[in-house]
Amino acid sequence: MVSKTKPQPSFDSYLERVRAFPLVSIRNMRHLHEAQQVVDSLLTGGPLDEGEELYLEALSDLIALYESQHVPISAPDDVELLKHLMDSQPISQRQLALATGIQKSTISEILSRKRKLTRAQIARLADHFGVEQGAFRYT
Repeated sequence: MVSKTKPQPSFDSYLERVRAFPLVSIRNMRHLHEAQQVVDSLLTGGPLDEGEELYLEALSDLIALYESQHVPISAPDDVELLKHLMDSQPISQRQLALATGIQKSTISEILSRKRKLTRAQIARLADHFGVEQGAFRYT
């Protein structure tokens, strides 16, 4: 009986990457920056072989772990969130006004920070964009 074994991928490129930038826990912001530069070079350097893909995945996990523990990300304010939601669709102020019943001039004033969102406007916007009302901070 002849058993067929799956050929093992070459991990030479993986080991080469590890020698150049070892896969160890990220210790500080300088080390984080260096790790991000390595990731950027991998992502912009053309197609990756299997070893490089494994290395990239492991380094990305180390970066994500460090950032989750040491790099707080503040929630966007209501204007930033609204701009993002509008850009993601994309939808104009006029189209948003028609879809939500909020006057275009009011939307313009909100986006230029001359006016704050009301609870009723938040409810309409959340419904239109399919997000929870809590995504808006309402201050």
